[in-house]
Amino acid sequence: MKKFLTTTIKVIIGVELTYLVLINAFLNTELGPDLVNLKPEKFQLHWSSGWSIVPGLINAKEVRVRAQTSRAQWYLEVDEGNLWVQWWKLPLKNFEASSIEAAGLSFFLRRRLPLGAKPLEASLTPDIPGLTNPPQVPPEQLYPTAGKPWRITLTNLNAKQIKEIWVQQFRITGHGEANVGRYSVITRGGPTTLSGSTLELTGAKFELENEVFGSNLQVQANVDLDPVVIRGSTFEDVSEHISGTISVAGLVKNLDALNVIHQGLPINIDSQGQIDLTASLSFDHGKLLPDSTLLANARRLVTKYLHYTVEGQGSLRGEVTKLPGHTLTTLRLVFDEFTLADEDNEPYLKDRGFELVTTVRDTGLADSGENLKVVATLPESFIPDLTHLNEYIPSGIGLKIQQGTGHLLSQFEFSKDEENVAGEIKLALTDIVAHYRSVTVSGHAD
Repeated sequence: MKKFLTTTIKVIIGVELTYLVLINAFLNTELGPDLVNLKPEKFQLHWSSGWSIVPGLINAKEVRVRAQTSRAQWYLEVDEGNLWVQWWKLPLKNFEASSIEAAGLSFFLRRRLPLGAKPLEASLTPDIPGLTNPPQVPPEQLYPTAGKPWRITLTNLNAKQIKEIWVQQFRITGHGEANVGRYSVITRGGPTTLSGSTLELTGAKFELENEVFGSNLQVQANVDLDPVVIRGSTFEDVSEHISGTISVAGLVKNLDALNVIHQGLPINIDSQGQIDLTASLSFDHGKLLPDSTLLANARRLVTKYLHYTVEGQGSLRGEVTKLPGHTLTTLRLVFDEFTLADEDNEPYLKDRGFELVTTVRDTGLADSGENLKVVATLPESFIPDLTHLNEYIPSGIGLKIQQGTGHLLSQFEFSKDEENVAGEIKLALTDIVAHYRSVTVSGHAD
């Protein structure tokens, strides 16, 4: 028995020593990159140094990963990382890693352009070292598909000190941390799954096409992705598999994303200057849930209303409520003080309390919803100069307003599904002087 134990110990020590020699030679000589990077146009992995003592547990520094598929090119930088790898499954094209810790992470992704396409302006999308876009020779031509696809599974991933995330023309910089419970994908168009993922960013800056539209943002997100084949799918298709929460607080430049809801209506929301935004969105399989809220305050909000411009200090509140059989999203835009001007920026009136309320059923991440209605309410407001009304008086009548003031109250309802506009106007005229043909008329009127 003693001899057996001695022999066993010697075998274990021998195996461990052999492992130490081989794995550390793999990590610290050209042996590793030469074995890994057999198809560098498709996949390339480099690191400056690494070590391993326990079989399967690997530490590496200055890791650089580059990959190219038929649809995308991406690049990952990690200052230092640790992971457990089930190396015995690699010959079966099964990469499984767990307890992954990464520090100092940057990620870049851009859509791969088709052959012959005009390249985008270099500064608009991230640079992928060593790859042109479109590629001079597609990797699928260099390495025709053969054998079965890879199955990749990552569990318990923690990434600290996130530096930058740049996807196509959308760029995020700041400080953050991400966690993933489990991520799995089967290459060559197989399903992708994500669960238990979280992201926290502080002091983040968001850019779109090199223009800053969000700064000093605090972001928290929890997202799960049910199994879905991403290749060939639209965002609308994929969104039906996404559930989670996203919270954002900070300063943003505009509210353009909300104007998707108003497509097809004579209404647009814009701003001049920064907007203080606080938003919390919850969604289940792509649909917004009742606890979703939004609050935006701005000194200079601008709204296009018919062919008028309403401008002033105001706030926008959004909420999702549950009703029998559906959810209802409400966006309520209220101006504390406003001016209403025509297309030539001539102010018609000034007052307080203009309100624009949008309601829509069953909105989602990629779905603007249905049964959209907008109610625009103009409270009783002072008109300092009635001569602006002359442009609405038919020229053949022979009536022209010379002077006067007034008060205007109106409410209009726009319905996208019914494609109609309904409403009412109440107008009170004071000290009016008008010419009707050869007669001068003066007085008050309702």
